[in-house]
Amino acid sequence: MTENNHTTPRPISPQQADEVLIVDPTRGEETEGMLLLFRRGGLRDEGYIAYRGQTIDMAEVKEVTFHNTSIPYLPNTYQVVITSTSPQCPTISIPAGSDASTAMRMALEIERLLFAPTT
Repeated sequence: MTENNHTTPRPISPQQADEVLIVDPTRGEETEGMLLLFRRGGLRDEGYIAYRGQTIDMAEVKEVTFHNTSIPYLPNTYQVVITSTSPQCPTISIPAGSDASTAMRMALEIERLLFAPTT
């Protein structure tokens, strides 16, 4: 699959990714549970992330956070949310299970991989 603003197909396979993050441990084998990071030459600004066929350039990512999406009287359900400046995909919401600390750790790990200086 390709994003509208890219003319060449981008790989979105876990086997081709530089990093595969299992955001929801209960969905590790499903595309809903994985976030894929691709780095071109190890540079953050030249890489992209892929989730369920959508791709966003890493340079377009503004924020990574998590929040509780449950409604009253039901078990907690958390999502990791990635916001971007991409008009094609301004927000990616990834189910992160029912544990707040796991959702927070995944958001922090994604943030570290996206915003940490590369060597």
